[in-house]
Amino acid sequence: MLAELIEQANKTIQYYEQHNQCPTKRETIDKLVLPFIRDVLGADPHDPATVTTEFSPVDGLLKGDKVDYAVKQDGAVILIECKALNKILDDNAVQLLRYIGAFSEVILGILTDGRRYHFFTGLNNILDREPFFIIDILDLAPSDEERLKLFHLECLDVEGVKQDWETVDFLVQALENEWEEPSNDYITYFVKSLHKKEPLTESVHKQYARCLKVAHQIFLRRHTGSTPVFSAGIDVNQEKKRDPQPNSKPSIVTSDGWRPLAELTTDASIPPQIVRFADGSTKKVGTWAELIRAVALKLNDEGHFSPDMMPANLKALIYEVPEGKMNQRRLPLSHGLSISTSQNTEKCIEISKRLLSECGYDLEECLVCYLAG
Repeated sequence: MLAELIEQANKTIQYYEQHNQCPTKRETIDKLVLPFIRDVLGADPHDPATVTTEFSPVDGLLKGDKVDYAVKQDGAVILIECKALNKILDDNAVQLLRYIGAFSEVILGILTDGRRYHFFTGLNNILDREPFFIIDILDLAPSDEERLKLFHLECLDVEGVKQDWETVDFLVQALENEWEEPSNDYITYFVKSLHKKEPLTESVHKQYARCLKVAHQIFLRRHTGSTPVFSAGIDVNQEKKRDPQPNSKPSIVTSDGWRPLAELTTDASIPPQIVRFADGSTKKVGTWAELIRAVALKLNDEGHFSPDMMPANLKALIYEVPEGKMNQRRLPLSHGLSISTSQNTEKCIEISKRLLSECGYDLEECLVCYLAG
């Protein structure tokens, strides 16, 4: 059943992307979310005894404030809040946050745009603001597929999920504490096999603490694509040689944190803070949507999208929207044109590169920076 869901979701999402369309919330629910409820949660979306639409408590402070779906079994409730496809999910779990405290039967909350699913649970009857499990239905690892089976109504173990999350939450806090200021025990654990000649004195601990902080940053860059701030005394070029990226061209990172836009890969998870174009002009960005906006507005101001200048290959991305049909997911441009900024990470990077290259910019000379300022 999961294979069928993935195939259907892939077909649906590809259709919208190929036609440069943004489905409505209703379309997202019908074509993507309801199949998820059926195939992953094991609930019949059309059975009112199991699945309730526009769920709301009978009384209380939240009366009239509704969540899209509630999946119920044996007195327990799973809430599902839906957004339109490709709508940013971060900071959109407010509805779920309110319900977990007001309605004790709520055991899980799911926030989704039909492709990405953020799973929330609560400790001490307060829904954590951070999801304990995030998946992209089109990019599932084998471990994700196995874990999804735990949420099927036939084998749902909420207490087990909460215990796991409580353990993870504790470990995350422990790592947070050690990340910036490693304790002596933490340092000793990692360097005991390196340091065998003399005792680990306070001065030696400080030396290893500095190295461990840099190791943290390099580890983070390898797994997220973010650029670390290297400490004084660390040779950036030497670190690049020690940090090859498997099956990909090594990223070029300058000592001041800049790297060519051409080296921005589709698996990056953290957007840059600044983009610098070949002419030296810069623009601050903070999200992938803002990267598209910065690129599109610059090219628009330079006249690249005028009827006699716009490259033919861009007409599928940039086109006129009928009056009254413009929405916040599209960026208005000159000549009645617009471009969609509601895209996933991969599409944001791809579109930004495509806009610049089609308009004659060398992507090696356009730089991005992950360091603020």
